[in-house]
Amino acid sequence: MKIALIKKDKRSSICVVRNSRVIVLQPAYDKFRKQLKLPLISSEHFSNPLLFIQNFGRIKKVVSALLLKSESVNNKKATYMLSLSRAKLMAPVPKPRAIYCLARNYYEHILEFNERVVEQDKMVPPIFTKPQTCVTGPGGPVILPINGRQIDWEAELAVVVGKRAKYVSVERALTHVFGYTCMLDISERELKIWDRTEDRGRDKFFDWLNGKWMDTFAPQGPWIVTKNEIGDPQSLNIKLSVNGVEKQNASTEQMIFPVAQIISYLSQIVTLMPGDIISTGTPSGVGAPQGIFLKHGDLIEMNIEKIGCLKVKVR
Repeated sequence: MKIALIKKDKRSSICVVRNSRVIVLQPAYDKFRKQLKLPLISSEHFSNPLLFIQNFGRIKKVVSALLLKSESVNNKKATYMLSLSRAKLMAPVPKPRAIYCLARNYYEHILEFNERVVEQDKMVPPIFTKPQTCVTGPGGPVILPINGRQIDWEAELAVVVGKRAKYVSVERALTHVFGYTCMLDISERELKIWDRTEDRGRDKFFDWLNGKWMDTFAPQGPWIVTKNEIGDPQSLNIKLSVNGVEKQNASTEQMIFPVAQIISYLSQIVTLMPGDIISTGTPSGVGAPQGIFLKHGDLIEMNIEKIGCLKVKVR
């Protein structure tokens, strides 16, 4: 199931993407609730992604019944049916409680920066976070900051947490997943807010970290694909192009730390909550090693197998 968030009548509405159409859940529920004898569900469940994800186990049968009925009627002029080409897609979770990101999770990405590759059993997953203000949706834009010098792209598979996770095992980790989406970890490689007379030992690390936090630096979408349609998250092709030129092309099987291990590790540190985003790192092919960076007017397109294409403009 492809779960999307659209802007409709100046409101956010949760919908399900079916081929070239989207079924908007709230008007479908209003239309068919009595006919299908569906339980009472607050309208907020169909407009608030965090609430929808948290309660998905309880309302999944309702959603399935609405899809079946909506498609059987096949009324293209119905208020609950829209053409996908006309739907204004938003980031599927515009205000996640937390965004956790993995650095250096592909060997080739480490090597392209001429850094030493360390075996998995000698390290832990390097985790950093991004604030809500980084989130933007399909189309973007990714806004180049006035103090930006070297703005780079990173295509990543993002995990959407489905239920609370604390101290979970690797074996049970994927049961806490709601679904998967695309995320771009946009990065400022040469952040410099003001001149310093000297550098302390960790200043460069924090320059790197702060360069991840700028507004619109975490585009997400175009929708969330529920985990049952993905199967193994370690067998997905991931690609990125800039202005039609391919830059990244790899498989998620090349991750140093696979999805289940990342979730388990994170849950030892923090309590993961429904709607939290975990971005799993990028493969090789970023711009910095080649001295190529994003500029005004660029079009970034990233594709993940079984999920879809996220396109954003840069300005």
